[in-house]
Amino acid sequence: MRFLKILPLTGFDDPKAVIRDSAGDLQGYKYKFNGVQKEFKPEQVIHWKWGAVNFSAYGTGVLQVLLQELSFNGEKRMSILEMKARIETRMIDVFEKYAGPDELWLFPGVSPDQLSKYQTLIKSKPKAGARFVYDKADADIKTVQVDPRARYEAYIEHILNQVYLGGQTPLPKLFTTPGFTEASAKAAIEIAERKVMALSRFIKRIVEREIFTPALEQAGFDPKEAECRLEWGVPEVLDYEKLAAILPYLVELQLNAVIKTSEIRSILRDVCKLPLEKIEKSESGV
Repeated sequence: MRFLKILPLTGFDDPKAVIRDSAGDLQGYKYKFNGVQKEFKPEQVIHWKWGAVNFSAYGTGVLQVLLQELSFNGEKRMSILEMKARIETRMIDVFEKYAGPDELWLFPGVSPDQLSKYQTLIKSKPKAGARFVYDKADADIKTVQVDPRARYEAYIEHILNQVYLGGQTPLPKLFTTPGFTEASAKAAIEIAERKVMALSRFIKRIVEREIFTPALEQAGFDPKEAECRLEWGVPEVLDYEKLAAILPYLVELQLNAVIKTSEIRSILRDVCKLPLEKIEKSESGV
């Protein structure tokens, strides 16, 4: 397709980048990226707007549920992904603070000057291996430990489960969670399969209408006659043995004008499970 380019999404991050009239009809786009500013007409931009809520101009992204902040009684709650990021950041702080473990040294009755010397000596002690021993003063050493009652596994697991649910795929749990079998993953995938199919149909319609049709018109073809369709790969149920056995006979029958093209398509679709659409129009003369 001529002059077809991918525009970065950040060029439309302005809330007023999508121009609409009072009725909500699209009037154009305002693009601004890396110092470049340009306005586009509606027909110049292929906009993938999925799951628009309350006439939103941008639609709802697949991962929007993980990025969205929530508000309850005037108080805002951070997004799930921000929670996950903050937990990961705090984990680093916890390890640096308690992995030592660190120690509290007490010198009762020591003068401030002498305490300063002890402090300098203690700070220079190695992080691992031998420790300094000093016999000129009595020292009470207390180890700083994490309270064993402070357990956060349930909270962390809850956040991770929310991330998996928001990502609409259980496959990460298959690799990270003991006991989560392949059968469990398949059962969980079936739950989200309907939404995946709906999203596939949405992408199919946009590609056929906004990309395939203009490209065929630019090449001088009639899109209705070309019947260009997007197919999502080959089904797993495709029977290669039946296809290899029957295809030579179908070709011979068509060459001898014994069978029509529509009949061949029906056999390939119903018997060999090829992803072919039905043709409703008459095929007289074929």
